[in-house]
Amino acid sequence: VLFHRETTKMAGFTAYGLEHDVNSLKVQTVAKLVSLPDFEYKVVKGTAGKSITPRGTLPVLHFNGEILYGTNAIIRYLIALAEDSQLLGDDAFTKAQVLQWSEFSSNDLEILATVSVLPLQGVSLKKMTKASIDEMQTAKEAAKQLLSIIETSVEPALMTDTFLVGKKLTLADIVLCCALYPVFELVYDKAAQSKVPNTCRWFQTIINQIKLSEILGKEVKLCEKAPTYDLATKTVKKESKNISVGEIKASPKQSGGIVLKKQLFKLPRTTVKSILHTPTKGSEYVGKTFKVCGWARTVRSQQKNTLAFIDLSDGSCFESLQVVATSSETSGFAEIGSAGGIGASFKVVGEVVASPKEGQAVEFKALEVAVLGKVDPVAYPLKKTKHAHSKEFLREIAHLRPRTKLIGAVARVRHACSMATHYFFNERGFKYVHTPCITSSDCEGAGEMFQVTAMLPKAEKNLGQLPLVD
Repeated sequence: VLFHRETTKMAGFTAYGLEHDVNSLKVQTVAKLVSLPDFEYKVVKGTAGKSITPRGTLPVLHFNGEILYGTNAIIRYLIALAEDSQLLGDDAFTKAQVLQWSEFSSNDLEILATVSVLPLQGVSLKKMTKASIDEMQTAKEAAKQLLSIIETSVEPALMTDTFLVGKKLTLADIVLCCALYPVFELVYDKAAQSKVPNTCRWFQTIINQIKLSEILGKEVKLCEKAPTYDLATKTVKKESKNISVGEIKASPKQSGGIVLKKQLFKLPRTTVKSILHTPTKGSEYVGKTFKVCGWARTVRSQQKNTLAFIDLSDGSCFESLQVVATSSETSGFAEIGSAGGIGASFKVVGEVVASPKEGQAVEFKALEVAVLGKVDPVAYPLKKTKHAHSKEFLREIAHLRPRTKLIGAVARVRHACSMATHYFFNERGFKYVHTPCITSSDCEGAGEMFQVTAMLPKAEKNLGQLPLVD
């Protein structure tokens, strides 16, 4: 195939590609995030792409008489043009993680996502693949398989993190968001979304950060009603607007999950926040087993000490987790009564179950209980009272006051503000340093005055003694 290469210097960058397909969204999103000047994206229809790219594939980038094709090559080049861009990661390990997620998206997600939505967009899979297949069944199976992959590989990685890699947006988030955008908009209804609440939360965060609606020219909404996959009322178009023929012919790989090494340290327990702070308030975890640790805000015994309720808090959120232990089903039940009650610390292994109590969706059925720290119920100061402890009283127990709801909430807000401030300045190239303070006081116990003087040259002539007057 002959192609034409621009020889005159171009003013800016021009990208050519299909309309709103996965690869086009990647290129446009990255160009927007790195604030590329004079960037223009032009939609190519039909076979026009063969005359502007060496291999006849899209997208392709033209700039200064040069031609660059291949989605990964284009987006990495655009990122390299930006100064101090950390979309590819901060260090060797995070860069490897970004690459890992990018390959996972290309190999395991994008093809399945495309096959899932093509019939809903009026595109015939038979004409695209040149094979005799049951289009509706193929699309359904692709959507089902994709949801299973998301549930086993993506969902666990986002249980405690906002982003896929590190604490900020990277290329990993961009490529997965662009790949999953069509299925979250057209295929996965609320029932499917409830199976992957962490991924849904992450998806909504990313589409707002990358401003996907501005690129698409429309508001991005999550699917509310499951599709029927019925082409009877749709007009099948001859050409696909969202993916190239070559990508449809590729066979999707079966995913066995990927090994996610998010960081060197991994919390050996599940926080109360990660269980309760979900769109369904923990209902999606019913039937699953976790290990939680924390301090008891209250401990109550019923039914002649054969049933115990522990209001467990670990400081990760305002709410506490109600633990239900029974003498017949909970190992270590006898230790609960001797722990001292309020203020004792516990490690509990149990199962999330639906709660019959109004106002809470779930509770924690204890299978194993271990006492990590006992308290003296007489001496422990944070006893249960009708009114909250006064702030003056909490001043006297600084080591225990973070366990209260008030000081715990203040500490979490302070942490969020501090992290946001550091993140803001770090992203803009500032360094956080502890500089020496110049004060009027010696501050070393002697109370001497600290002075700034211009008399030192005269002291050399006076055998090192500073003159008292000029």
